[in-house]
Amino acid sequence: MLRVFAVQVIVSALHLADAQSSGSRALLQAAAAATSGGATAVASVKELTTNATASQARKDTNLASPDYSGVGYNFTRANSTANPNADAASASAFAAAAVNGAGTWNVVGQSGAIAIHAILTANNHALLMMRPDPTYPDDSLAVDGGNEIAAIYDVAANTYVPFHIVEHPFCAGHLVLPNGHVLIAGGDNVDLNPPFLTNGLQSVRDYNPDEPSYTLPETLPTGRWYPTLVTLPDGHILIAGGSQVEAGGYAAGCSNNLPGSPADPTYDNPTYTIYDPASGTLSGDVPLPILADAWPINLYPYLTVLPQSGSVLTIAGREVQALMFTAEGATPDAAYGNFPALPIPISYPQTASVVMLTLEPPDYHVQILIVGGTSADCADMNTPASTTSMLIDATAGADHTPVTETMPVARVMPDAVLLPTGDVFVCNGAQTGVAGGAPGTGQANNAATAASLYTATAPVGSRWSTLADSLIARLYHSSAFLTSNAEVWVSGSEPTVDYRVQTFTPSYIEPGNARPVVGSAPSNLAYGAVFEIDFTGTDAIDRVVIDKLTGVTHSTHMDQRQVRLACNDLVAGASITCTAPPDATIAPAGHYQLFILYEGVPSASQMVIVG
Repeated sequence: MLRVFAVQVIVSALHLADAQSSGSRALLQAAAAATSGGATAVASVKELTTNATASQARKDTNLASPDYSGVGYNFTRANSTANPNADAASASAFAAAAVNGAGTWNVVGQSGAIAIHAILTANNHALLMMRPDPTYPDDSLAVDGGNEIAAIYDVAANTYVPFHIVEHPFCAGHLVLPNGHVLIAGGDNVDLNPPFLTNGLQSVRDYNPDEPSYTLPETLPTGRWYPTLVTLPDGHILIAGGSQVEAGGYAAGCSNNLPGSPADPTYDNPTYTIYDPASGTLSGDVPLPILADAWPINLYPYLTVLPQSGSVLTIAGREVQALMFTAEGATPDAAYGNFPALPIPISYPQTASVVMLTLEPPDYHVQILIVGGTSADCADMNTPASTTSMLIDATAGADHTPVTETMPVARVMPDAVLLPTGDVFVCNGAQTGVAGGAPGTGQANNAATAASLYTATAPVGSRWSTLADSLIARLYHSSAFLTSNAEVWVSGSEPTVDYRVQTFTPSYIEPGNARPVVGSAPSNLAYGAVFEIDFTGTDAIDRVVIDKLTGVTHSTHMDQRQVRLACNDLVAGASITCTAPPDATIAPAGHYQLFILYEGVPSASQMVIVG
């Protein structure tokens, strides 16, 4: 039986635009009352005022006493961009950050939930999810019965509202379904607070961002903590790997990977299942030998659909294979041959970030970039991070030997985000250690705060460069994704309990740069369809790409994919004629951001549905 959980948000009358004079005074009075113990809080109203002092003011009001046991969970709370870590001194530091390299960082708001998980949806909102911990200071999602562990962040307005998820989603896998909903599979079985927060290991949640609400269409056959999801060419969703309980799957330094230990191999889940969004049903669990071979470093395996064949490139630990998945089994695709084993396992907790570079017509050559990780196997909190990137030609019949380059800075737990230019923006992570750690702690340090850029068209050996320094440590449990404005949204860092949201503005968005504007384009693209894009702002367009909406957690960007469209001769004019991707192996069905570019400067995107 489906259960529906909805959040109805009523914006408070204490709006930021009115937070002058009496509004600001009321907020400051409420903060003083709370400090002296005079405030009783069940749900919070929080507003960011226009100066650094007032930004710390909060008003906590007893607004609702919701019933968490079923439908009708409602509460009232204002949007908030209040930043508990901000102060007046930091503002000038962030304003000057761009002097350290190309591009600009700005703190734009507060996330509400620490951005361990971040999924951008077609309405330009991001669903953020974290895990509960009573030590988190000034928890802005505290309500009667427990603390919320999810928030909906408005990327354009830089505000958030809380969202209630009953089945613990920490360390789930997730992506945006072809219909625009979000599929969240698996989760966690610890730190529960029933009925407010229950075991989510076997939960399958279908989240509708437009309501917002979710249903529970199915139950996973077995628990999955740290699974990866990818959209298959037929529109079904592959759900692979994870652990059957929160058990780590790895003992630092490769010690004690034995039965009865925290890394007991019986906790492993080296299987996959396939979800049918149309019927809301799952196949049974099917063995996936590559995961068993990669244990204990096999959590959040990398998955991406290979063009033309529809096979799935699968990377777990040091193992790399092209596999054909069905509900009956996964078999190697002989057209790709054997891939060499990687020198060091790259899955959690020796976490690298993996991205497929832009697929370019007509041949859609496949290049896989692996960024960072640890410098040695059997890593622990004292192991230096890797300074190496590896580029693998994953085209059928190609030499798959990795081409290595040296990055500007060592990184474990990086986030690699495809920019509309086809370059890869890299941020977040640490220069020492591994992923993992209890809430408010971590197994990595020496934050890598300066961003890096991988220029895919530059000669091998000179593709890496350094960008501006964010000045904020983004350690374990941080996230990043591409926004509709062609910027990068960044937040998270659980060890430092950081709620601040930053955007990185690449140097292609600078005053004086002529920027194209999408005037009109179809909202739906059938495979192979020829269509026109009207544009203004520039005299011509020389690149058109579509970027699939992505769900990110633990440096794993599920479904991240960029496809360049074949267009006409790109001559000057007010419109350009392009052809949609030929089939679902090139661009699996779903929501994509369409960007047009001229001389390296991208437009803001228009959302299109492919397939």
